[in-house]
Amino acid sequence: MIQRFGFNFLRVGFDYSVFENDARPMQLKSDAFRYTDRVLHWAKKHHMYVLFDLHGAQERQVDGKQSGRVAYNRFWESPQAQERSLWLWKQIAERYKGESNVFGYEALNEPWGKTKAALREYCARWYDVVRPIDRDAVLVFPGWFNDVNFYGAPAKNGWSNVIFDMHLYPGQFRWGTPGPETSVKFLQSGLADWRRR
Repeated sequence: MIQRFGFNFLRVGFDYSVFENDARPMQLKSDAFRYTDRVLHWAKKHHMYVLFDLHGAQERQVDGKQSGRVAYNRFWESPQAQERSLWLWKQIAERYKGESNVFGYEALNEPWGKTKAALREYCARWYDVVRPIDRDAVLVFPGWFNDVNFYGAPAKNGWSNVIFDMHLYPGQFRWGTPGPETSVKFLQSGLADWRRR
């Protein structure tokens, strides 16, 4: 169905609990890759690229429902949770490096649980874990509400083959008046501003 719409790209969010559980941290479940392998198989069959995205990190990276647990956000205060997430990304990169239809990996979904500095520090560590394993994948750094400048220029950081991901919701979630007019205004002016940036 997605292919019929003319798309060739899937962003596949997953919860850490698909791969490991809290009772046995940093140990893969026996069927850890069952779902991601299946998605990759389907995507390959239909000539689509896949971006794997850690939507719900260990101890949750934001306190909203998008992380899988409302009113809970301990990822940024827990070095253990961060280490577990980096360990998980290493397993994923090892599994999927060289797969022709894996576009890349996104460190975290909407990680607005602490500060820009904390996010940048974590993503720099994430890059250092994943990039040596998979040199071809695009690594996606999540934006902070309306900013990516805090990362600095990728080349100056020694980062290659990276992009930034912004989640912009005009007309939704208290961003302007609900309705198509707000979206149209963003497409006419706001999107052009982001292109300039």
